[in-house]
Amino acid sequence: MKRYDLVIVGGGAAGFAAATKANDLGARTLIVNSGLPIGGTCVNVGCIPSKLLLEMAYDFSYCKNARFESINHNQDVWIEFKRVIAEKDGIINKLRNKNYIDVLDSFRSIDFIDGKAYLRSSHEIEVSGEVYWGNKFIIATGSSPRVLPFRGIERIKYLTNREAISLEQLPKSIIVVGGGPLGLEFAQMFAMFGSQVYVIEKESRIIPLEEPEISFSLQKALENWGIKFYTGADIEHVLEDENLKFVKFRLGDKEMTLQGEEILLAAGVLPNTSGIGLENASVDLNGRGFVKVDDTLRTTAENIWAAGDCVGRMPLETVAAKEGNVAATNALEGKGLTINYDS
Repeated sequence: MKRYDLVIVGGGAAGFAAATKANDLGARTLIVNSGLPIGGTCVNVGCIPSKLLLEMAYDFSYCKNARFESINHNQDVWIEFKRVIAEKDGIINKLRNKNYIDVLDSFRSIDFIDGKAYLRSSHEIEVSGEVYWGNKFIIATGSSPRVLPFRGIERIKYLTNREAISLEQLPKSIIVVGGGPLGLEFAQMFAMFGSQVYVIEKESRIIPLEEPEISFSLQKALENWGIKFYTGADIEHVLEDENLKFVKFRLGDKEMTLQGEEILLAAGVLPNTSGIGLENASVDLNGRGFVKVDDTLRTTAENIWAAGDCVGRMPLETVAAKEGNVAATNALEGKGLTINYDS
């Protein structure tokens, strides 16, 4: 049985930052990663590809809709969406290789396994039938898109952000469920590429955690791109018929139906904490399924820390990386570092 100073479960922003710190400290470390490729959400299916597609959409839209009469085009501006996605994939692959795979290969004290991890105890982990021993552990398993249990959702083919960034054909129309940052980013991107976009939000305004003035100003700006908003909406039923998706919802005392070629669910995330044996290691979860940690990111197990989206404090790549660094420092050096989330 191979033995390690530190075992990190997850290879996203938090796990990779923890591994970097562990390598700096010379700790014999094992990273176990499954699901998304190394780098996790941000580089593979999150902020980097979405911002890249948004920039491409900006370029296309401003070329197609020049604001000044003196700017003319000799031919129509057009895109082949399949090539847009292929170009995005090529750029992401280069970034992943440069910022993660090549860096990982340079670490002298890090082993990497691509496989599903299962904790058999607070010191033993099983991967593909092999058991490994770790003195300290960091849980950094990230999160996955939340799928709300609307009536009929199990019978339609819906998108999350993971599928939306890989569509080979631009939808003529798309319904975005969720008026938070993620949903609005995709709504703007599809609108600038030329799709008719509808946004449905349960709360009375979009981005409800921000000041009302910000919500109203942002909605007005996005409406200039042709996006239509339905706030204070209560979705009752979703269905699919002849490759069209339908969303039936109540808006006040009115019953309404929207139809679109695609429906994108952008209503938050859920932690990847089930089915990995945390209960065998005495790691407790809170009522929403996130790992319970104290201010130093230590879990309810004395030798196990947690970091990133699976903790649920602030689902941002930069925060996850900071948490991973702090968790590794505390685990390996016995320190009690904390994070000021307000700074």
